[in-house]
Amino acid sequence: MDAENPVAVEVSVKDAAGKLSGTAAFYVIRNKNNKPQVVGKTESELLNPQFDGTTLKFSVKSRGQQPGTETKVEMRMKLISNTEAELENLEDDSSTVFKMKKVE
Repeated sequence: MDAENPVAVEVSVKDAAGKLSGTAAFYVIRNKNNKPQVVGKTESELLNPQFDGTTLKFSVKSRGQQPGTETKVEMRMKLISNTEAELENLEDDSSTVFKMKKVE
């Protein structure tokens, strides 16, 4: 993780004999002393992940609008190259498209 630009999202995918699984970690980043710093993390299992060779579609659980409720958020990660991808929230047209980099 680069201290100047902390990681905002990590997606880990596993393939066990053609069955996909994995997790998505979403980091809360706040500006402290004029530098972005990670101050929290939420991890969610990938629900119904599907990969067509260039695009990974999946859902994650998220807090619902009402306290104590959950909702599913549809996500899409499109591969741009062998080491880069773009992740977007399909539920919110105004959300940021995250630029992703492969980490070994």
